[in-house]
Amino acid sequence: MKRIMLLIGLILFGSLAFADDIANKIAQIQNELAQVQASETALEPVAKAIHAEAEQISFGAEASHKNALAIQAEEAQYNADQASYHASAASPCHYPAGHPEQCSSWQQSMDARYDVITKTYADLETKKKLGLQLAQAVEDRVAAFHEKYDAAIQQHRLNKARIAALQAQLNALQSGNDACKQAILNGSNETMHSVCGSMFDGNNP
Repeated sequence: MKRIMLLIGLILFGSLAFADDIANKIAQIQNELAQVQASETALEPVAKAIHAEAEQISFGAEASHKNALAIQAEEAQYNADQASYHASAASPCHYPAGHPEQCSSWQQSMDARYDVITKTYADLETKKKLGLQLAQAVEDRVAAFHEKYDAAIQQHRLNKARIAALQAQLNALQSGNDACKQAILNGSNETMHSVCGSMFDGNNP
């Protein structure tokens, strides 16, 4: 009888120790799961900021493209005006001889035409430089954006994988713990050993 009571005592003591161990492991997993879930929650404002920045970059890229097209059109018109002017300037004065004032007037009109061309396109080179700077700024921002986007996506994928793994471990522990409790309460020693054996041996997930 004493041996039976001693055996029961050992079983109960082992069960309590086992329960504490499993409870601690469950608590550890739940704590880590909460941390990873918090990390995932922290990504939500990051995702919103990335989305907003993507729209800004898209707007900036569109503006840069329109600016480049406008500069190209202006440069094409400048080249056409220059070509027309030089073609006219290369021709001699066609007024009859003996009328130098008319040729002088023609030359003055050509000079005035040249001044108009020069003033009209005086800032063309500046526009081209600013256009290149704008395009480079957009390109740099796109590169920085992709770096942030890729980092956020990578963290999101890691979080999802870790959450799934921790949840699976937690489910397995809780399920095994519940089954073991039932075996201890209602089953035979053999059933208890069969159900709880792997968890007692420390082979639980």
